[in-house]
Amino acid sequence: MSPAEMADYLAARRTMILATNGVGGFPHQVAMFYVMAGTNPVFWSYRGAQKVVNIERDPRVSCLVEEGRDYRALRGVMLRGSARVCADPEVIEQTWRQLTEKYTGPISEAELANFRRQADKRCVVMVEVTRVSSWDHRKLPPGRQ
Repeated sequence: MSPAEMADYLAARRTMILATNGVGGFPHQVAMFYVMAGTNPVFWSYRGAQKVVNIERDPRVSCLVEEGRDYRALRGVMLRGSARVCADPEVIEQTWRQLTEKYTGPISEAELANFRRQADKRCVVMVEVTRVSSWDHRKLPPGRQ
């Protein structure tokens, strides 16, 4: 994918598989809703979640956003980099707003009240991307599919 195609692809409403380095070296993978800050994915989580514990121990992560039901339709982007946990309340609320608007639409007063009840338990994770891989099998020439 071109940089513009990747930007459009990652901006869409998709799920990202986050892989962190778990205890004992085993990968820990979870599905996350995310927003992009430039070329870097950002998401929120509970501060005590395993993925956050893993990131605080080892910030190296990979993020996979993919789709396709058969080989000829496969496409995706894998982002690798270093994650940073942020507990700034303003960043948490801004990220929550962006995520909510992207995945569920306009924010209601009830949703805002619910957010405020749990905000102090949350954090934001920002991934600084250092390597990008992408593929789009729809572009393969005939015979390679």
